[in-house]
Amino acid sequence: MDSALQCSYDRLERFDLSLQQPRSGFRFSLDPLLLCEYACRGDEERVIDLGCGSGIIALVMARKLPACQVIGLDYARDAVAAAQANVILNGCQEQVRIQQGDVIEVKRYLDPNTADLVVMNPPYRRPNSGRLSPDPSRRQSCHESTAGLEHFLAAARYLVSPKGRIAMIYPSERLAELVLTAKGERLTVVALRPVYGREGKKAKLVLITLVKGSRGVALSFQEPLVVRDREGKYSAELQLILYGTQAGDR
Repeated sequence: MDSALQCSYDRLERFDLSLQQPRSGFRFSLDPLLLCEYACRGDEERVIDLGCGSGIIALVMARKLPACQVIGLDYARDAVAAAQANVILNGCQEQVRIQQGDVIEVKRYLDPNTADLVVMNPPYRRPNSGRLSPDPSRRQSCHESTAGLEHFLAAARYLVSPKGRIAMIYPSERLAELVLTAKGERLTVVALRPVYGREGKKAKLVLITLVKGSRGVALSFQEPLVVRDREGKYSAELQLILYGTQAGDR
């Protein structure tokens, strides 16, 4: 069967990106876009995306940071092939490199202390927890398999420079576990921003910034990010993240 018939092409107009994704299997959600907006300060020169999937974070970061070099690492060969195709599709070969490899063996592929920013949207669920998708790519993207939270944090610590940052998005229900695991990897959480899927509901996700060691920096609790208002419409901030403008300006 022609592989093109199994894929769709989705546009992110704000960033002038076309993304090839499988019609079935894992497809990106809002989470990577929220993470890119949160993580990017504008002065990064080298970004590494752990668990890059089809390449959406790597490509968005490349668009937001035209002078930056971006590396995406993923274990799944199908995801790597899709990400490499998306790099070519969007003409980003000079700026983005996709590497196939296991996060656990990151030292085989990448040099230490070289990233200004490490970003990651790791699998949210523990192995065999919750509902398991029959699709292998969905299972691997949503559930920890070969690499768990501790492996992603260890890899991020290895890659980030002493003055660099690690940014990630993770379920709020696993925040305590993340803080303890990070401490074991000699990483410190320095900023948290809760993400509310809908105004008036509980926050299910949190955006997190970590740094190496403990620098005596106070933990910053940032203003919540609300995805949808009480009527179910995208908030003004979400419209800016998705479109670069608010609804009334379009």
